[in-house]
Amino acid sequence: DDLLSDLVRAEIDGRRLTDDELLGFCLLLLIAGHETTTNLLANAAVVLADNSHSRRRLASDAALLGGAVEELLRYDSPVQGLARTLTRDVSLHGTTMRRGDSVLLLFGSANRDERVFDDPDTFDIDRKPERQVAFGRGIHFCLGAALARLEARIALRAFLARVPDWDVDLGSAVRLRSGPIRGYLSLPLSWSAP
Repeated sequence: DDLLSDLVRAEIDGRRLTDDELLGFCLLLLIAGHETTTNLLANAAVVLADNSHSRRRLASDAALLGGAVEELLRYDSPVQGLARTLTRDVSLHGTTMRRGDSVLLLFGSANRDERVFDDPDTFDIDRKPERQVAFGRGIHFCLGAALARLEARIALRAFLARVPDWDVDLGSAVRLRSGPIRGYLSLPLSWSAP
C-alpha cells in the first residue's frame, strides 16, 4: 500500500509499466524527491551562516520562512539547469533557436538575472521573488514543488529552533559533482550548545 506498489499495479489502456519505466520512476522519485530537497537545505545552511542577521530574524520569527525559502531557491537553487528539446522555433534576445535543437535552461543564471531581480547577487529574505524559476515554468513546472517548499520550511523551522547560530567549515566541505545539481556531499557545521 505505497507509491511504488501502485506504480507496479498501474495500467494504461491495459498495459502495465515496463521494468525500465518503473526504474525510471524510481530514479525520478529519488532525485526529484530527495536529492533536491537535501541540497536545498545544505545550500540554505551555507547561505544563512553567511547572513547571520537574516538567520537570527528567521530563528525569532518563523512566519518569515515562506518568503525565505523562495529567496533561498532563487539565490542558490539546488537545480541549476535542465536540457530540453525545442518543439518549435523560438527567438529570444536576438537569437533564434530551431525546432529540434537541444537547449540548456540555466535556472541558476535566470534566478540571478538583473533584468528581473534588483541586486540579484544579494541574499534578501524580504525580497518577493515571485518570478524565480527554481522549479521551472509552464508544462515543465516541478510536480513536487509544494512538497519541497513544505519540507524546507519544516526542516528550517526545526533546525533554527534547536540551533539558531552555527558556522560552516567550507574548507572541509565537499561539493557534489553533478551537472544540474548544486549541493554538498559533506558539509561540516559547528555550533555551541544553547
